[in-house]
Amino acid sequence: MKETKVLGALLPSHPDLIPIIQELREKYQLAVISPERDPIEEIYYEDKIIPLEDFRKEIFDLVVEKVDFFAPESKFRNLYKQAKINLGKPLQFKGFARVFPKEIKNLFKSLYDYLQHIFKLVVEIVDKQNQEIADIIYIHLLTGETQEAPADWLSKVGVMKIDEEPVIFVMASQFADPEHIVWQFRELYSKTFGKHRPKVTDTVVSTAYFLAMKRLKQPWEFIVEEYIRLNKFRLPRDFSSGRYLAVRQKYAQRLKKRMQRTEKVLAVIGRDIKQP
Repeated sequence: MKETKVLGALLPSHPDLIPIIQELREKYQLAVISPERDPIEEIYYEDKIIPLEDFRKEIFDLVVEKVDFFAPESKFRNLYKQAKINLGKPLQFKGFARVFPKEIKNLFKSLYDYLQHIFKLVVEIVDKQNQEIADIIYIHLLTGETQEAPADWLSKVGVMKIDEEPVIFVMASQFADPEHIVWQFRELYSKTFGKHRPKVTDTVVSTAYFLAMKRLKQPWEFIVEEYIRLNKFRLPRDFSSGRYLAVRQKYAQRLKKRMQRTEKVLAVIGRDIKQP
């Protein structure tokens, strides 16, 4: 994409990266080379050859230490700092919190587990970005080339788990290509959930109301009456006749089958819809 090519070409001139590049050039006596010249294949420090992997690691450490693309008041910046500190730490109940009822503790544990998922996602995104910046600097110092910036910097489509269920997320900046994001989303959706996606029909939608009544412990006879009333079905006028009972039973069986099928559909397309 043009946007990522421009971003990659400008990155070595970013004010936060210029000092890092200058520091490394001075330390290792690296000449400024153009892409037309042969690349630097060996690096020396005090007459000792420095392994290129060590050089790459040093660049990464400098990026982590000195580069901060977030505004000082950025909420994401603060979230990342908290995530780096607290990721993986177990939840502890101290002081008065120790006497909280079990139900309250379980609630806090659920919220904390969800927060850990967010921490992990944020740390992975920022650390990956720092590594990509370090790689761009590494290539630029040794070859003079500028690389295309990763597309993830403009948009990100990924997957995370909440309550052990996969959830796809999308993040995009103003420069992101919506069509590319849609393609990424469809690809990841198919990979995560499979290509077959059962559709919610009008019958399933209309039946959900009666399922809710059942789960709210409404009497079955009342649910059947609502089904007949809302659908404007006609019943024989004589309540005591066998014909009336037969017709009413027919509608009740029809509703029962619809509800059973709807339960199965919801089990497939809505795994988080569970019986209370």
